[in-house]
Amino acid sequence: MRITKITLWSVDLTSHETYHMAEGKSCATVKSHILCLETDTGLKGWGEVCPIPHYLPAYADGVPAAVTEMGPEILGMSPFGVDAPMRKLDGFLLGHRYAKSMVDIALWDLFGQASGQPVYALLGGGGRARTCRFIIRSPASRRMTWRGSPRQPIRPAFVSFRLSWGSKATGRPMRNG
Repeated sequence: MRITKITLWSVDLTSHETYHMAEGKSCATVKSHILCLETDTGLKGWGEVCPIPHYLPAYADGVPAAVTEMGPEILGMSPFGVDAPMRKLDGFLLGHRYAKSMVDIALWDLFGQASGQPVYALLGGGGRARTCRFIIRSPASRRMTWRGSPRQPIRPAFVSFRLSWGSKATGRPMRNG
């Protein structure tokens, strides 16, 4: 099995509310990139990257350029043994991990489909029966209002939340008591 076609879509995603970060940074629209790697057997592997401006060390408009540069290296590649193709790309194009991450995801998707296994099983199996969900909010938003006590759930679907305060936020979740 070999990769025979690369397709990349770039889509602007606008949130229903502006995302506010520390130091007065904010964004309402982010550019997401969706990658499809097609093989000579007809399988399609999908990957995605969505760099958040001012937050992640990634440049959204650099993704198409990086994929264009990596394209000749990706075409003809086998999706099996994902580490080897990714090492090849690391040697070919230094840095740009954000752009390579969606290639990595697409290769794992192809590997899983071809082997008939879910990706989580290929990566060592499920670690828990239930995944913890949380919501991230920043008080930098002037529209944010707090109703109730910290011990009340934000929404029934969320079991915890993370709150960053100021420019030196640790990113660690708040602990009760």
